[in-house]
Amino acid sequence: MKKLIFFAFILISTHSYSQIEYGIFGGINNSALSNGTKSFNMHHEIGLHLGIVAEKELGNKLAFRPKLEYSQQGNREFNISAVNYKLNYINLPLDFKFFNSPYILFGPQIGVLINKEFTNYEGEPDSFDYGFNLGFGIDIREFFIELGAYQGLNKLFTTEVSNMTFEPTNTVLQLSVGYNL
Repeated sequence: MKKLIFFAFILISTHSYSQIEYGIFGGINNSALSNGTKSFNMHHEIGLHLGIVAEKELGNKLAFRPKLEYSQQGNREFNISAVNYKLNYINLPLDFKFFNSPYILFGPQIGVLINKEFTNYEGEPDSFDYGFNLGFGIDIREFFIELGAYQGLNKLFTTEVSNMTFEPTNTVLQLSVGYNL
């Protein structure tokens, strides 16, 4: 975790002779346990996320836009196996921004599990998460609004349900509002 945070600060603090814009953001997210695009029966509840963002222009319509964010990706009840879980992550989305406004975001994301609460499950969830982001945004003066989706690629845990193995991944929808400093 220390290496991840150190890497994020090095990445964001490369300010020498380059124009890097910084900002802060927060919003709501809705996460689910899924098997890729195949969703399972679950209750959706709202979680929060907040963080910092940096943006480095790479071309006329291309920018690198990494973020460092805290994200609640839990507070769910998975009915089929009765697994109740709460997962909180520190995520590092490494997005590229295409076009100016409106814009498209796409890139990989890595995350470290910092807090977990499981009931009715005896294993340990994977403490590392990785996947891809896809999002859309718009700038309104110093503010921005983004709608994004994250699909995890690694399984969080493994459980048996009615002679079927269930290996879920994180799927998260986020709505963010931010301010460019």
